[in-house]
Amino acid sequence: MPEDLNLDPQLYEPAEGGGGPGGGGGGLAGTVSGVVTDPNGAVVPGATVTITNSETQQSVVTTTSSEGRYTSPVLTPGTYTVKVDSSGFKSTVLTNLSVRSSSASRGNIRLEVGSVQEVVTITASQQADISSNTTTVRGLYSLKGGVSNTSSLDGVSISDAITQPESGVETAATGSEVGDLFEYRIDQPVTVPRDRSALIPILQTRMEGERVSIYNESARQDRPMGGILLKNTSPLTLEGGALTVIEGDAYAGEALMERLKPGEQRLISFELDLGTLVTARAKEKRAPTFLVRAVNGVFQAHYHQTNQKIYVVTNQTDKPRVVMIEHPVRQDWSLSGDTQKPEEKTANYYRFRVKVGPHEKLELPVTEQRVLMETYTLTNFTRQDLELFVEKNYIDANTRTTLERIIDLRSRLAAKEARVESIDSEVEEIAKDQERLRDNIKALTATAEAKQLITRYVAKADTQETRLEQLNKEKQALGQEITGLEGELETVVRGLSIDRKLTD
Repeated sequence: MPEDLNLDPQLYEPAEGGGGPGGGGGGLAGTVSGVVTDPNGAVVPGATVTITNSETQQSVVTTTSSEGRYTSPVLTPGTYTVKVDSSGFKSTVLTNLSVRSSSASRGNIRLEVGSVQEVVTITASQQADISSNTTTVRGLYSLKGGVSNTSSLDGVSISDAITQPESGVETAATGSEVGDLFEYRIDQPVTVPRDRSALIPILQTRMEGERVSIYNESARQDRPMGGILLKNTSPLTLEGGALTVIEGDAYAGEALMERLKPGEQRLISFELDLGTLVTARAKEKRAPTFLVRAVNGVFQAHYHQTNQKIYVVTNQTDKPRVVMIEHPVRQDWSLSGDTQKPEEKTANYYRFRVKVGPHEKLELPVTEQRVLMETYTLTNFTRQDLELFVEKNYIDANTRTTLERIIDLRSRLAAKEARVESIDSEVEEIAKDQERLRDNIKALTATAEAKQLITRYVAKADTQETRLEQLNKEKQALGQEITGLEGELETVVRGLSIDRKLTD
């Protein structure tokens, strides 16, 4: 066995001389486990298994799981018999089974069809697949990169070795959901001496997984991370924590995994993929207007803004690669119809699957678009706006006629308003001039020259008063005309309704 492969022989470490089912025996305790099958090799669930100490005659009773497996609680070293009873089969007794310190003894039993009153007796020495497995893989956290244990496991890979029935690693707990949480319960009590520890397997099963590379531009721009797409096919929730990855018989890396519930799958990265190169380039453009509307006096031009990112994936090895490209999900943006459908969408990323052959180079264009809108207030519509609409084919002939009428009304209204401003300016100038004349009259003395000036000032003031009357009448008339034009313009603007789809 390679010295870098950390195999720990102590699966359970109860107190020395602890009170196991066998009573006052000394030494560290062991266990008995096995698989019960029918004559065709199919597993037998629900069978009653009675394990008895040959010296003390003390017994423990358990049943086989849905996979036909059974596991005893901790036992003191000694010789035991294992009796299996199941409806439709002969009662089968395995005798002379040795349980040694800190070991997991195997008791695989094949039943024969018959009545439970019939008894088949076999001894451990007669059973070819009974073994005392004194090694248990302890997490595999101490494996070194490139270490192979093929020779020590007789050509069996590590993953196969720790999941096959003869591995000696048996689960000792069951799990259940508790509301939104979950819990594990240890099936049998385990006694651990002071300053010692015990490894208790919670789950022992195969799961679905796929070797992939994971590219995320925000994490690294040139190379993806090597990882796995892991699916929890077990009935138990896997708590988050450290994960050791073994590829073949070699250590591949370490990773942190978030909580994984039954049926969920997750990408887990644990190394840098030096055999794959990924580059990304982006371009942005505005697509033609596809919809025009006029609603409540506002003209709207709807168009798509597009953003395209092209991922170029180059496989620099002689083996095929599966690259999962993570593209960020952005608010108000959606994938265009010509973009490859993503494998999945999370809260933060689209995930695209790209299969790249040996030394192959592929491009994955991801096009996103969002709808934007330009608005024009029709009461402020100009001749330049109309020319733009005609050029871009936003409007038809009838709409153009209506918009030209709006422009004409706006032009006439602007002229009337300008004349009102001019009148107000002239009235203001006359008021200032009359104030000056009054000041001059007050300053004059009673002389012949003064009387002439006063007469002149009075005549000018009289003329100004006449002009003020004319201006006020004109302003009133303009006010009425402006009110009429504003009403007409409002009617035309509010009456204009457009909902027109444009062809690209």
